[in-house]
Amino acid sequence: MVWKNYRQRTAAIFVLFLSAGLFTISYHYRNFALLLIAIFLLACVATVWSRRFKSAGVVFSSLFFYLAVAEIVCGLMTSQPTNKDGSHSYSYIYANDYRLTQFTWMDAYIAHPYFGYVSPWGIKSVYETLDKKVPGDFILAINGGSVAGLFCDWLKEKEEMIHAIGEVIPEAKQKHIKILCLAIGGYKQPQQFFISSFFIDKIDYSMNIDGFNEFLDVQYTSVFPPEFPGLSPKFYLTDEKGAYWRYAATVLKKVFIWINNPPLRVLSYRHLYYKFYALASVALYNGCIFTENKYFKRNFGRDKSTFAGKAAVWKKYTLLQSKLYSSLVKPAIFIIQPNQYLHDSKPLSTEEREKSFNADNAEYYNNGMQALRIAAVEIEPNVTIVDMTQIFKRTEETLYFDPCCHFNERGNEILARSIVLALARQQ
Repeated sequence: MVWKNYRQRTAAIFVLFLSAGLFTISYHYRNFALLLIAIFLLACVATVWSRRFKSAGVVFSSLFFYLAVAEIVCGLMTSQPTNKDGSHSYSYIYANDYRLTQFTWMDAYIAHPYFGYVSPWGIKSVYETLDKKVPGDFILAINGGSVAGLFCDWLKEKEEMIHAIGEVIPEAKQKHIKILCLAIGGYKQPQQFFISSFFIDKIDYSMNIDGFNEFLDVQYTSVFPPEFPGLSPKFYLTDEKGAYWRYAATVLKKVFIWINNPPLRVLSYRHLYYKFYALASVALYNGCIFTENKYFKRNFGRDKSTFAGKAAVWKKYTLLQSKLYSSLVKPAIFIIQPNQYLHDSKPLSTEEREKSFNADNAEYYNNGMQALRIAAVEIEPNVTIVDMTQIFKRTEETLYFDPCCHFNERGNEILARSIVLALARQQ
């Protein structure tokens, strides 16, 4: 069809756009549809009243028309989520994107003279808990990395599970158990040894949950001794090579974070924006990983430590921590955490294989976990070590939620119940 004059063309576009708007309203996107219609009407008015705005009117009306059509098409292709509060926003998906956590988990950490680094609010909470200790309180300290930290946060909200743990610890009976979270993302031995030793006078029971961090290459660089925290370059390195790769990675991260948090609230409801995010986030994520790897390779090279050497660090400080607590007649337990890369440790679900399994590094991670398990067997027999790498062996449901090592609430529940059973057997 060929329109003979400009007004006919404008009217046709208006009818199509209005139809799209009404169709959008029928799909419960009322605010978005009304906004598009209002903008289009303003464009039409400007077009009719003044020839000067004719081109702009066509451009804007066409643009918003195509946006409306694209939104509808994306809506038909995508099932909009229903959140716990009844809303249909994608904001929950954006906020829980594991890639966002991977990029930002260390941003709030600050250097610490004894522990390497700490979380400002985390260390404040530690002091508040210890300062409020009164006779009758029993401080159960949980040490380790992010797996231990997430478990600690989960456990604090589970009074029944805390009570169950207290029932199988003789020293804790008839006392009020307080959970002290000394775990933080990236911690590895000897950080657990340092922080648990620093607060040992007020701790009644020490529990380490160790594993993944103890053998990762990124935790050991050729610039610092193996005992230094994995984030030492972030806080203590002043002479950088290949810094331009780090700057490039930082820019990509900031763009990723920006699109992850839509500048307009209405965008968090839009199918079109979600499709854009799905494509753009993958490109930005891969770009960040590429530039960061270039930076680390240029600045540090690859650490030459073997798995046995890394396990030796863990053995040394685990033994020292155990002996220190024993010298003060205080119990300490050391748990080897489960990990999805350890062969035959869990039947992975389809979701876990798609979202929580990095096939490229799977064998490396498996070898690291195996080396740690061997080190746990070789350590002195008077050290209380419990290998819990097999506690998910018969669980087919989804537990792991990222390609690192972290598991969901159900996984934490299984870990907690396994700890109770292990403590009960010790009695």
